[in-house]
Amino acid sequence: MLDLEIAGVRMLKKTAVVALGGNAITREFEEGNITQQFENTRRSLRSVIELLKLGYRVVITHGNGPQVGNALVRVEETRHLVPPLPLGVIVADLEGGMGYMIEQCLQNKLNERGLRYPVATILTQVLVDKDDPSILNPTKFVGPFYKAEQVPELEEKRGWKMREDPGRGFRRVVPSPIPREIIEKDIIRLLVQQNIIVIAAGGGGRQRSCLCRTGQRYRCGGSDHTHRCRSRSGKFSKIRSKGSLPGQTF
Repeated sequence: MLDLEIAGVRMLKKTAVVALGGNAITREFEEGNITQQFENTRRSLRSVIELLKLGYRVVITHGNGPQVGNALVRVEETRHLVPPLPLGVIVADLEGGMGYMIEQCLQNKLNERGLRYPVATILTQVLVDKDDPSILNPTKFVGPFYKAEQVPELEEKRGWKMREDPGRGFRRVVPSPIPREIIEKDIIRLLVQQNIIVIAAGGGGRQRSCLCRTGQRYRCGGSDHTHRCRSRSGKFSKIRSKGSLPGQTF
């Protein structure tokens, strides 16, 4: 099950990583409601079926920029009613929620085509360097826009760091340290080797509640990335899927 054997020769299967950008799931000029997100996700997964037919093992990762922005607006609009959630927990929630959406859409597509592949979503954390420059000098914009006169109060009462997003207003900025290691990498590798389709590293491949080597936690931001997965032969395959466009191998 791990690899193919043809005429007595063991053939190593390649692993492809499909990266779904957050903007492929919530598109520009759309409201971004959950029905639209499911529709966009279904379109974005077409290339995954083709990869499976070609014999690839598949790992799916996804961005979450628009979804995090919406979640932060919900937090701000309801903080007088319920306790606010920190950014790290919001991103973990989205890893689960978006993973559920991608997993269900993919399972339905597989069933429609009579393909039998198990699919699993893994909540993923990454290790970062506690001395990463972005921790002291955050630059990643998140959340809604504010007026200049609101900035001092937000910085004082909530401990936020604020910067001007030129021409648009002031926004909160958070660290986005470079990921050094995926904590759950051994679990992901084990599942992939068993031909299980894995959805992992949601939010651009980094869990926003990051760990540093001293065990201290940081809340940090991040952006969409395309990741690469090494096959047992040492070669990489990389897939980027944007909206309904077919994936491309590099």
